[in-house]
Amino acid sequence: MLRRQILSARDEIPQEKREKMSAQICRHAISLSAFEKAERVLCFASFGSEIDTQEVIDTSIRLGKKLFLPRVEGEDMHFYLIRGKEDLTAGYKGIMEPNGKTERYVSDTCESGEPEISPESTDNMAAAMGAKDILFLPGVVFDRYGGRIGYGKGFYDRFLSGGFGGEVYALAFGMQVTDGQIEKAAWDIPVRHLITESGVAEICFIS
Repeated sequence: MLRRQILSARDEIPQEKREKMSAQICRHAISLSAFEKAERVLCFASFGSEIDTQEVIDTSIRLGKKLFLPRVEGEDMHFYLIRGKEDLTAGYKGIMEPNGKTERYVSDTCESGEPEISPESTDNMAAAMGAKDILFLPGVVFDRYGGRIGYGKGFYDRFLSGGFGGEVYALAFGMQVTDGQIEKAAWDIPVRHLITESGVAEICFIS
């Protein structure tokens, strides 16, 4: 119910206002020291009334970073290198996705298989790696305790549980952040950093 409510409210944001807030969020994202240090950037192509991430995408390519976007393959999601629009095609739900013909992203922490990791261990791995990778992920609803409601398929939770060792930042409009606490399932991966038009918020986990 909360997902439907927030999606409906987000759809009603005037286009001009959405574009202005998206620009603010993207500026916050590309101003991060973690973004500056990152050699590989994982982002998402905007869909519907989501934040427009084009500035993050364009800036990553312009700065010579390796940019990866997600592609849905069956029940899983994988990231592929994007060099330009020629590497994209309409995919899952009509979202622009990599055509799957370029380099596939593999985390430096995944030496073999897909190890299960705890949310708390991701920060330690990111620090050990020098934060060479950064992931900007979408969502529908967020709370102030690390909770996140996505679109219901669990693609990002499964991807993160596979051993991603970089920094993770969620991008959302301020109206997507609820004052209540989202009930978490065992497989949900908490979000530690949240960027809205107001800036970057550090999340405090609670049990």
